[in-house]
Order: sequence, then C-alpha cells, then structure tokens
Amino acid sequence: MIGISSKRIKRALLRFQFFKFLRKKMGRSNMDLLSGDDKRLLDRMDPVIMEWPDGWKRPKIGLVKDFPREKTVPYTAYWPKYERFLKNNSIPYEIYNIHTSDWLKESNRFDMIIWRVNSDPISMDEAREKIFALEVYKGKDCFPSLNEIWSNEDKVKASYLLSMKEIPTPETFISYDLEEIKEYLKKCNYPIVTKIRTGSGSKGVELLRSRKEALSFVDEVFNGGRNTYWPHQKQIGYVYFQEFIKDSLYDLRVIVLKDKFFGYRRYPKEGDFRASGAGNMVHGPIPEEALRIAERTRDALDKRIIAVDLIKDRKRGFLVNEVSCFFRVDDGIELEIDGFSGYYQKVCAEFSFIKANHWIQELTLCEILSDRNVHGTENTIIRRCLK
Repeated sequence: MIGISSKRIKRALLRFQFFKFLRKKMGRSNMDLLSGDDKRLLDRMDPVIMEWPDGWKRPKIGLVKDFPREKTVPYTAYWPKYERFLKNNSIPYEIYNIHTSDWLKESNRFDMIIWRVNSDPISMDEAREKIFALEVYKGKDCFPSLNEIWSNEDKVKASYLLSMKEIPTPETFISYDLEEIKEYLKKCNYPIVTKIRTGSGSKGVELLRSRKEALSFVDEVFNGGRNTYWPHQKQIGYVYFQEFIKDSLYDLRVIVLKDKFFGYRRYPKEGDFRASGAGNMVHGPIPEEALRIAERTRDALDKRIIAVDLIKDRKRGFLVNEVSCFFRVDDGIELEIDGFSGYYQKVCAEFSFIKANHWIQELTLCEILSDRNVHGTENTIIRRCLK
C-alpha cells in the first residue's frame, strides 16, 4: 500500500462494499433488479443541502416517477434521488401521476413539475404534449422544460439544432427524399453509420459497409418500413446517415450542469464499433478541449443539464456525436480522478477539480431551484453541500 493515500484506500473500499452489497442483495451480478428506493443505495452518496433565505416560499413540487410500469423500482431510477433531496430540504412535494386522465386538473396543486422522462418514443410523445400544455397554457415551471424536451432522445431534431448552432459534428445526412438519398449513396464513403431517430445505448445504430447494403436498407425503409427494436415503431420514409470515424477508439461523455462538469470514457465491446451501452466505462481526467466544446454545446442549445457524447477525429479534434438531457446513472460517480469522485468547476475561465460525493440528480435540483425566480426576484438561493 506504499504511496497510496488513506482516502484513496477508503474510496476503493466503499466502492467494493457497494458492489458486494449489490451482489449479496440480488444473488447475482445483474443489478437491474435492485430497488432504486433502497435507503442503503441512496445513502452511499452525501446529501445536497440548500439554505433558503428567510421569507422565501418553497415551491410545491409535483414529482413524476420514471419507470411507472415497473413492479419494482430500477436502481437507475431518478425519482428516488429527487425525492431524497426534496425530503432533506423540507421542500413540499407529492408524487404526481401525470399519466392519468385527470392530469391537467391534478397539476393545479403544484408550482413546479419534476419529471425524468423515459427514453422510448411513446413516453417522449406524451411528455412533449403535456409539458407544452403545462408551460404554455398553465404557466407551470417544468423540468425538463419544453425547450429541453423538444429535441431530447430525437437524433433528427438534435442534429438540426447542432447544425444551426455550428457545433462540430461528424458529417450527417438526414433526408426524406428518396432520389436525393440514392444520389448520396453513389458518392459517400463507406462504411456509413445509420441510426433511428429515437434510441439510447447504441440501440438502432448499425454500420452499412457497401452501397449494395445501403440500397437494400433504403429500399426496406421506403417500402413498408423497417422494423426497429421498438415493437410498435418502424423506421419509415427517412434516413439518418453519419460518417464513420475509423480512428475513434472510444467516446467521451461530458455532462454539463451549470458551472459543474462531469465525464468518463466509454469503450466498445470487442469486435463492435458502438461504445454507448457497452458498459465499459473508464474514469479519469477529461481534456479541456472536450470540456469547452461540451460547454459551448450546452450554451448553444440552452439546456440546464446536458450529456454531450464526443468522439475524436485525428484531424478535426472532438466532434459532438449525440446529446441528451437524461442519461443512465449507476453508482453515482460521474467523474473520478486519482480515486476521488467529484466534478470540474469552472471559475474565471479555468477548470478546477472539486472533490465531492453526490447524486447528480440532487445537484441538478439544487441548481434548478437555485435559479428559479421566487416572488418575482432575480436573486438566487444560496446553496451549500454538506458531507
């Protein structure tokens, strides 16, 4: 143990004990059956505590459960982390079932709606419809906002925004015109990547290695539609093609939350080119270039929190591959350097590593509520994190 600090040893032991607890609780290595509202899981991370100025009213929160159809709460669920933050900070809330027929009437009880929307197309459609009504017609504060949910989990919409804001991305071709698509396939460089518009964890992402293979793919899409991994949805009448970055060995996820930055590398499985969803996460320092591109992306798209997935091209540097408001959170550690969890904080254009041990969901609510206007004032709530 020579040369290893006691804090690093403690952190390693805590992490080992956590996964040992998961295995013992479940009887196998698959953690997907662990209840996300288990107090031992939640309490492995330090609480985030806010200080509210005297006289400031706490908003009444309507908290929507993600994974509402599951019999048990997945350990990746967001709402138990949100709920712990609300309880610890004495913020009034109720569980809000936004999926019932009386959702509009029930929304009258709340000042603000917190809803981690699931990533399937039906959930996204429901969220866009209801958040539009809640924000535009009922004047409710929502997280995610209408702006945030409009392009979330929709690669086509996100690509349009990234293009308009001149964010560097791999060359992307989106078309609903069959003749244009056929002309594109004559001149593009193979292989090319094809994606469906809604899919996370690399689902719906494939490699087309030749023009013959691509033409067969397009023929299926424009003649009855092509089945996707969503049982109720086909890819029909459009293509989303992207250049294949051959020398990219991994992708880099950078999460931006106001002035806080998190991130990790993701490596593909052997024989595959897709890193997202492979489960091969590696923690370590994040290049400043990547932090600045992620920040620029967040500012351009006007998101309060965003996960920016980057791939590196040998000549062009880091390119934005995909973006999302919500992302999978496993053990709560979204950045780790030299055995310490935490985040980069930007102060006066410089990035400094801050040691911290919090659920990112709690930090998100802290930032959102801190910036929320109360009684029409522009002041922000003072916030403090207690270990």
